[in-house]
Amino acid sequence: MKSKIFLGAMVATALLFGGCDSSNKAPERYNDQLNYGLTENVSKTTLHRYADEESFKRNRPMTAFEIEFNALGQVLTDMDAQTIEYDENGNFVSGATPYFELTRDKNGRIAAIKNVDPAEDGEGGYILTPTYNELGMPIAEDYQFFKSNVVSMHLDFERDETGKLLTNKAVRKNKDGMELSSIMTYEYLDFDASGNWTKRKVHTDYDSPTLDSEGNRVLEQVSMDVIETQSLEYYTEEAES
Repeated sequence: MKSKIFLGAMVATALLFGGCDSSNKAPERYNDQLNYGLTENVSKTTLHRYADEESFKRNRPMTAFEIEFNALGQVLTDMDAQTIEYDENGNFVSGATPYFELTRDKNGRIAAIKNVDPAEDGEGGYILTPTYNELGMPIAEDYQFFKSNVVSMHLDFERDETGKLLTNKAVRKNKDGMELSSIMTYEYLDFDASGNWTKRKVHTDYDSPTLDSEGNRVLEQVSMDVIETQSLEYYTEEAES
């Protein structure tokens, strides 16, 4: 039986990459949860983002996302909800488009995602390649975009000794040559019994294009703070065996 999965090319909640393995043999266990800084027994996380602490107290989120994982440790749904199919051994079968490709390395980590429309008048697309640390967590991602105002984007992730995400630095290059930078800093406020965070504060500094008094385009640094929460569901040992 084929299981349907969803995966997205996202900017802020990271995914993926390393060396590619052409073997059809799938590893016994994947751990896509590491891409999100989660323990491997997480089956589902529901994330809510609030404009401020007052919105959190009133339970008025700006956005809500669900991310699911199967018992093999592969991501099933992601924020952009692009559908992917795997076979019963966890091998990639097909994606949301006829030209969607997903490859994994010999350790089962996502090695590349390519979603580029080859047609001359096609919609373009992207290629995403990540870099992992020795713990198997992504520490950088590179995006290449096609037929878009954004040409490329590079993200660097700073983590503590446990792998918890501390900062997310991004540099985006536009078609007109302008570079836009941002940095997100994470402050963790609450954790559950398994050690996964359940509430955090995210501070973002980012470049925003604007016009000066003479009509020249310049970059203005803007800051914002949001509150993020996540509620988690776990696989039981019985379900995994």
